[in-house]
Amino acid sequence: MNRIKELREEKGWTQEQLGKMLGVQKSAVSKYETGKIPLTADTIQKLAEIFNVTGDYIMGISKIRTNESISDAEATEILKRKFIKHGIIKEGEDITEDQLEDYLKKLSAILSAFKD
Repeated sequence: MNRIKELREEKGWTQEQLGKMLGVQKSAVSKYETGKIPLTADTIQKLAEIFNVTGDYIMGISKIRTNESISDAEATEILKRKFIKHGIIKEGEDITEDQLEDYLKKLSAILSAFKD
């Protein structure tokens, strides 16, 4: 399983360190990483918790690492930064929820026009 090795190396951990966290020997971690032994549901869950990713990501089923969602306030702030970056609004300018909704409707209409 290349994802396990990739995640472990991102953290800068050795196989031995990860093994201690999982309660297994270094050799078991090596076998998990190479796919020589299958992962149990319990091991997948432990790995997901250790690396803060989904089990599907560990198994290579999904490219999305987490299921975490962002709040509306965080989404608004991200959009605001993008709007500033692209000159839609000016730095320091505030944007209301209604204005944001209006911009998104206009953007949606533009994208729909390109699809047709």
